[in-house]
Amino acid sequence: MRTLKRLLGMGLAVYLGFGAYLFAFQESLMYHPPRAGGLDGAQTLRIGSDGETINVWRFNPGAPHALIYFGGNAEAVAYQGDDFTTLLPHATAYLVDYRGYGASTGEPSEAAFYRDALAVYDAIEGRYDAVHVVGRSLGTGVATYLASRRPVDRLVLVTPYDSVAEVAAALYPAYPVSLMLRERYDSLSRAADLTARTLVVLAGQDRVVPPEHGRRLAAAMRPDLVSVHEIPEASHYDVMDRPSYRDALRVFLGPSRQTP
Repeated sequence: MRTLKRLLGMGLAVYLGFGAYLFAFQESLMYHPPRAGGLDGAQTLRIGSDGETINVWRFNPGAPHALIYFGGNAEAVAYQGDDFTTLLPHATAYLVDYRGYGASTGEPSEAAFYRDALAVYDAIEGRYDAVHVVGRSLGTGVATYLASRRPVDRLVLVTPYDSVAEVAAALYPAYPVSLMLRERYDSLSRAADLTARTLVVLAGQDRVVPPEHGRRLAAAMRPDLVSVHEIPEASHYDVMDRPSYRDALRVFLGPSRQTP
């Protein structure tokens, strides 16, 4: 009996200790900034936001449309620039280093990312016939927020979540994650506010953000505005390399599909 109590006590201590670790260090577990740097010779913009400087990589300047890209966690977004230029030669691509990522200053946080997204949009939108927004993984929450606050012509969400809280709750079912999280990225609550035509891209083999989270998000959007493209064999990490994704992006964001 004494041994059983000791084991139960040890188990409780481990449970509480790991829970305390998750709560105390949740931001460092959520954000993994890549090292500063990018492509030699690539153009950059420096946009002020809350006293910080947000670095934005610009590719294919002078095109009639704009594309703003918010990448995944730990992604060096500049390396997507050539792909966007090849797939969408009619669009100038703006790839955003999150606050505290790459060459951007400051510390990452959900609220800061939202403010920075608005600042980037406001700095460029008057120059173009259309502004499209693409978000991947972590960036889908930022892209969804921006599209709910500013007029966006087309929105693409690659491996999106309904909310970070829902993803974390599935990952740590033994803990009251909804009470613990400070950073929530609740895209589901904004789904009904979206007025842009939206393409949701899901990876059938995604183990980081399982596709059911993206399906729930898409189901909450206006059915006349959203389309879902699922790639059954794709994983979270290779979905953007799949020909099916590239074809879907080219068609959805092609100049003939511009919203009047």
